[in-house]
Amino acid sequence: MENLDRVAYKLELITGNRGIDYSLDDAIKDINKALEDLKDITKKYDYSKLPNDL
Repeated sequence: MENLDRVAYKLELITGNRGIDYSLDDAIKDINKALEDLKDITKKYDYSKLPNDL
């Protein structure tokens, strides 16, 4: 989650044209890494134990 927050913040900076050295390609790489990390985390949980109303 923290990685995605960091990417969002940097994207806001480059959108505001504040001279940050961060490209859209960097953002794509960081987002893909965060997604891979999240996939690894979700494999650890047993979703069958969650309440049915979720």
